[in-house]
Amino acid sequence: MASISFVLIFGIVSTCFGGFRGNDDSISGVDYSENSDGATYTITKSYELYPDKLPTVLNIPEDYNGKKVTAISNFGCCHEIKIVNGSKNIKTISADAFGCRCVGTLHAGKMELREIIFPEDASLESIGSEAFFNCYRLEKIVLPKSIKSLGSGVFYGCCNLQEIYIHNPIPPAASSFFSVGSVWPSPPEHIKVYVPHESVEAYKNSVWGGFDILPLP
Repeated sequence: MASISFVLIFGIVSTCFGGFRGNDDSISGVDYSENSDGATYTITKSYELYPDKLPTVLNIPEDYNGKKVTAISNFGCCHEIKIVNGSKNIKTISADAFGCRCVGTLHAGKMELREIIFPEDASLESIGSEAFFNCYRLEKIVLPKSIKSLGSGVFYGCCNLQEIYIHNPIPPAASSFFSVGSVWPSPPEHIKVYVPHESVEAYKNSVWGGFDILPLP
């Protein structure tokens, strides 16, 4: 009877929180949630009560169960991850995807995320608001040609950010990079943003102008 109750409860939870969920034995500590289109998946940290330890280098797969993995979500306060290598099929990084709101606890002090790297020809189009909230060890981000927008406060608390590489010749839309309120501080000038050679002036005259804009090496 107890086992039947567990199955029923699990089924209800799965229904309430999205479509089919699965895990990938090749990557510890992650789950896949089927998107509403029924044809793609979102990768998340595991929903198990005691998930396996996440890898130090998280290589996002292009596919799972024969379907494309197109979104990244809910990896907040994952202490183990230092580097995320995005796949070509990812289109969105959700709001708060890697954010840690456990300020004043052991969680925030253990955030180790340092690099987010996407191939130049990847499909990433948008990064949600506060996606890297309080990832204070984050140092480097590499974004593809496809990137179109970054949400407000995307780098809130990223006090060690040093380099952003953007392969899109058109400056992506953005509002406040380091704030979520009405006051938008200027980006720290020491942060270098590398862009296509022909687009340096366009970036300097855009919302990215407060950064140190340089041509891609």
